[in-house]
Amino acid sequence: DTVIIAIPLADSPNSQSFYDIFKISKIELLELVRRGRIKFVAFQNLQRYDSNFLADVLSVDPECVLFSRRLAAATLLAIREKTGLFGFAFDSSTQYNLLKECYNSKVDALKILAESLSENIAFFEYGINQRGALGISQFCGASFAAQIYKSRGRDYGIELMTSAMSLEFSLGLGAHHFPFEHTGYSEVNACKILNGIYNGVQQSQNELREMEIQTLLSNIFTINNDMNVLELDDILSKYSRRMIPQILQEYA
Repeated sequence: DTVIIAIPLADSPNSQSFYDIFKISKIELLELVRRGRIKFVAFQNLQRYDSNFLADVLSVDPECVLFSRRLAAATLLAIREKTGLFGFAFDSSTQYNLLKECYNSKVDALKILAESLSENIAFFEYGINQRGALGISQFCGASFAAQIYKSRGRDYGIELMTSAMSLEFSLGLGAHHFPFEHTGYSEVNACKILNGIYNGVQQSQNELREMEIQTLLSNIFTINNDMNVLELDDILSKYSRRMIPQILQEYA
């Protein structure tokens, strides 16, 4: 079982080191990397990251960091598999036939889909080539969802695209995704919408239970905060490792 972490940026005067942010020592982190418990994604320009930190973790495991191009490729493949529509550039003939059928349909949602696809297809390859993984959220499910709400007089484009980024990356990584939620800002509602596009909707499930992660951490896992992280990993590996995915599945 692996935790995947987006490496914090280090290009601002007030940037903290990874070790300070996560309250972990260098020795502990590198050992967790060696054990395969932690991997990283770095989806922005490499100049924005701490080169010493990258050198440290890559010296232990050269495959522990997924950079922008590989992350983009993995994410697009997962989106294609999920939808059959998003994440493709399509050849000219397929573009024409697909958009024609959608525009001529009597279903409003298909007309909106055609509008979304027509706006994105022309710039899709260029956008991904220029921006890598950062460009994906502009061209896939979030764009379609934004068009739906735009037709209803509501502009949620920014909220949907920012929320889509981590959700779509999790598809490519095969990872369990927990929407960000904090006082004054939440990605939960946007992720509910996007989750419906990528995974379908179950009428009996009204809540996205990943938002209950605090309950999971507070009431199910009771951990001494002073415990050494490597000792904790040893215990979980020996006794509880196979139970954790089952518990998380209940929150999926």
